[in-house]
Amino acid sequence: MAFLTKVTISSNCDLSPNNLVMPSSGVIYAVLLPLLPESGGNGLAKFSGLSGKEGQIISKGLIYKCSVKNHGSTPVFNVDMDLPLVFKEVVHDGAIPGHSGKTKLTRRWSITMPEIGSGEGGMLVFYVANMSKQFAWVTLPPIVTFKRSNGDTTVTELIHPPGLEMLFSPLE
Repeated sequence: MAFLTKVTISSNCDLSPNNLVMPSSGVIYAVLLPLLPESGGNGLAKFSGLSGKEGQIISKGLIYKCSVKNHGSTPVFNVDMDLPLVFKEVVHDGAIPGHSGKTKLTRRWSITMPEIGSGEGGMLVFYVANMSKQFAWVTLPPIVTFKRSNGDTTVTELIHPPGLEMLFSPLE
C-alpha cells in the first residue's frame, strides 16, 4: 500500500575543513573517490572513533560535507543515491601547469544511506574526497530511492541548489 503523502528529501554540499571532529554518534560516512576511477567502487566508507576527537579522512586536498535531510514525518531506510562523476586528465604544459584536460571517465557512484530519521534528527551527513590522481567533478542526482518502514519503495525528487558541483584537484 502506497502512502498518500509525498516525502521531501533535500541535500546540500559545502567545503569542509580537512580536520573533522567526530560527532556524538562516533561515526563519519565518506565517499572516497578511488585512485583508479575505472576500477569501480561504490558505497560509503564508515569511520568510527571517539566523539569529539579530531581526525582526518585524507592528509591533503579538498573535502566537501554533504547533508541529506528527510522532511517527512517518518524515518526512511536504504536511501539510494547515484552521484554523477566526471574524471579528467591532468595536463602539464609550460603555460598553465597542472590543469584539466580531456575527460577520461564519466560514471556514477552509488551510495546507500542506512537510515535518515525524521524531525530534528532527520539528517545524515557524509563527506566527499578525491583520492585519485585526476581532476574530479561530482554532482548530486535529481532523484533518490528509499524504503519506508512498511517496506514500500519510493522514488522522489532530490531537492538541492541548482548547479551544485563539487570540484576536486588530483591528490598528489
